[in-house]
Amino acid sequence: MTAEDEISGWVPIARAARAYGMTDQGVRNRIRRGTLEHRRDNHGRLEVLVKPERLDHQAQQFQPANQAAVGVSNLVMPVVETVPLALARELIAAADARTVAARRDADAEIARIRQDWRERVDAAEIRAERAEKLALDALTQAADTAERITKSLIEAAAKPLWRRFFG
Repeated sequence: MTAEDEISGWVPIARAARAYGMTDQGVRNRIRRGTLEHRRDNHGRLEVLVKPERLDHQAQQFQPANQAAVGVSNLVMPVVETVPLALARELIAAADARTVAARRDADAEIARIRQDWRERVDAAEIRAERAEKLALDALTQAADTAERITKSLIEAAAKPLWRRFFG
């Protein structure tokens, strides 16, 4: 890209994205929709036509207040360009921390639910054992009662008929 191209407003996609305050992909999407004028340079790369005042405005954002600070500006400019990367890394680290915390909370909740279900299953097993014991006791009592009745009927049948009536 020549200085003449930049003066005329033809700039690479990355520079156009900075001038418009959007991402490279946003500029590409606008090119695809036909809302930005574009062309290919001699090397086949896309260039976007940006109004010169947008380029001037974008350039003024990074210009120092006085010319004595030009040397400082050259030192600060790389830091300014890396801030978004550092910010992105911080955001990613924060998201990772939230993910780890969420996973830890989810694991704790799963453990709590499993413990609750173990307690419920144990209580159900205890109730089932009690019910089984009560049923077994009732059957045993019924069998004992049936045996006593059968025994008394057999004794009564073994007595002579006159003893049954007269004692």
